Amino acid sequence: MALRKFKKAMVPLSVLFIIAMLIPLLIGGRGLFSGKAENNGGKKVIAEVNGYKIYNYDFESQLQGMSQQIDQMKEMKAQQGIKEASDTEIPQEVIKRAVLDNLISRKLLLSGAKDLKIKASEKDINEQVDAIKKNVPKDESFLSFLQSRGIANEKELKEKLKEENELKKVLNEIQKSYKITDEELKKYYSVYQYAEFQDQTFEEAKPAMEELIRKEYSELIINSFIEKQRSKTKIDFKDDEMKKLYAESDKAIVEKDGYKFRAGMLDTRVLTMVLTTGNPYSQGLVDQLKQGLQNDLNNLVAIGKEAKTKGLTPSAEFTGIDELRDLGKKYFFYLVESYKVSDQELKKIYDASNGRYDIKHSVGGYVVGGFYDPTEGDIEAAKKKAEELAKTLTPENFAENARKLSEDPGSKANGGDLGWIDSNTNFVPEFLEAVKSGEKGKIVGPIQSEFGFHIIYIEDRDPQNPDRSKVSHILILPKASAQAKTDLVAKLQSLKKDLEENKVKWTDVIDQDKYKFVVKEVFKKVYENSAIPGIGFSEDANKKLFAAKLNEILEYEVKDGYFLMVKNNEIQFKSRSFEEVKDRIRNEEAIKYASEELDKIK
Repeated sequence: MALRKFKKAMVPLSVLFIIAMLIPLLIGGRGLFSGKAENNGGKKVIAEVNGYKIYNYDFESQLQGMSQQIDQMKEMKAQQGIKEASDTEIPQEVIKRAVLDNLISRKLLLSGAKDLKIKASEKDINEQVDAIKKNVPKDESFLSFLQSRGIANEKELKEKLKEENELKKVLNEIQKSYKITDEELKKYYSVYQYAEFQDQTFEEAKPAMEELIRKEYSELIINSFIEKQRSKTKIDFKDDEMKKLYAESDKAIVEKDGYKFRAGMLDTRVLTMVLTTGNPYSQGLVDQLKQGLQNDLNNLVAIGKEAKTKGLTPSAEFTGIDELRDLGKKYFFYLVESYKVSDQELKKIYDASNGRYDIKHSVGGYVVGGFYDPTEGDIEAAKKKAEELAKTLTPENFAENARKLSEDPGSKANGGDLGWIDSNTNFVPEFLEAVKSGEKGKIVGPIQSEFGFHIIYIEDRDPQNPDRSKVSHILILPKASAQAKTDLVAKLQSLKKDLEENKVKWTDVIDQDKYKFVVKEVFKKVYENSAIPGIGFSEDANKKLFAAKLNEILEYEVKDGYFLMVKNNEIQFKSRSFEEVKDRIRNEEAIKYASEELDKIK
């Protein structure tokens, strides 16, 4: 894909920013908020962006969430025996700047809602509120449920839902605003027709190309929109500390020829590096990332200059750094299109290819089936097993029993230890609710979730944060009985009969929801000795598929499942001449040349 072809021309948005920007208000009892706002400070306005207010509580709650992620990373490292020095703590100023910068970016996006004539649907908001109400525990009022999550009342919930809905709509509208021309699509096709779109005509490949281009340009479009809004928006700060933090975040950290990276980019890169790699914070890391930004900018500016000498211009949608990224993309395509090579050189590559350009033997078709699922009886048996086990457990023998009996591969060896968790931890709602409502030092459960039955030992609670608990658990999985296997086989054999008698088409099975199979795969090309979609690599299944007649329906059983598979087309091996593949070789060499040329530019 194009993003892999000219990495120097691309500097993506921070992972932290994208994640934070798109967090929805979750329905299942967890969401953006993890504690009660202070009555005397939570509703204080700290900044206003085009009429959109940022409250002190917005800032504090996101700051708390970021700090918890950092603490979780430290705990994981401590469990691995990695002890960090005190001077590797991320300075609070760095975290604060990143959080504030993110909040302001969100508001800058939202401020575009008026220009784009976007308004959240009252009907959608009411439906979301109703859905949240359905998830409130029976012994808790809706108001206390909201307040425990930092939301004062239903009116404030609706305001937050309105903002989240409008934000999503703004993002969608911004991305849709980028117009992809047929000329651009044809260039894209000419470059990637032998890779992503092999054996597809331009018209067949067009929908997929539009989606890929839109994804590749998505970050550039959103970032440029934010920067355009920033340039014409006066941010009114009501708090001197916040004003100072933003001034530091907004200053140029590196610049060249009128282009710059803001200090906020460095802050988010630092946090991203610490949270995604586990590298400790240090001045050396900051200096390294700052130098990386300078190198990126130098490359982008140099590539942009080269592009301009060839008469290339950026699209009007982009500004600043994203203007250079767009030029980099266009210059890459220019290099591919302008590449010259003789037939003699191409023939040398062909002769040394050892048949790489020949058409391989392949088949296309369908796979339908699934894995043996437990019946209601199987689930009840697992529940009883978990209940009997729970009666025998004590805090003293919990770890020993977890090592022997738990069926959670991630925690079994550690005696069921899951470490410290809170409501923002990525666990199923049933599990988190059981931990929240349970008592310190007690064993609760079994609790049923989509994964099975959990018995949970609440070892400790953080005295500074009641939402944070140290827990261990034992997982008991329902196992499929002989009846479950019999039911799936009978269901698939009945379907096979209907398919053979033309009562049902394969496309119906794939497209219609009434055919409830876990695996419903369509494959265009499976090669000899390769994996089959939905089944995986099985030499036996592969051989049977290739040996079968066209449209012959095969039954195939694996250890934990049962499938129907069929091949409806087959392409035989064919040796291809130089003339048949000359254009493809030229295309591959042109892409290689363009990538190397970009690497040379400093």
